Amino acid sequence: LSNKGSYFLSQTDYQKSVAYFFRALEISRENGSKDKEASVLGNIGIVYLEQANYEKALECEKQALKINEQLGSKNAIAHNVAHIGLIYSDQSNFPLALE
Repeated sequence: LSNKGSYFLSQTDYQKSVAYFFRALEISRENGSKDKEASVLGNIGIVYLEQANYEKALECEKQALKINEQLGSKNAIAHNVAHIGLIYSDQSNFPLALE
């Protein structure tokens, strides 16, 4: 499901992309797979970022970041922080983007 979500994201079909990602999120939560949950939340954040829905993008990325911090996943944390920086940059909030 995540792969299909990524495919539709690459095709800029955001409606289908987010539908697949939300289904993948539901399954990862049912299975208790925190690393997959965080990954999918980050992907959903990217979809929202592409649509300039910055509030929802930040919400997803911050949720993913919190999970990755709990898991101690340094690479995933770096990705989340970078995405959060991009969101703030797109909003021209450069002090927060740099932070």
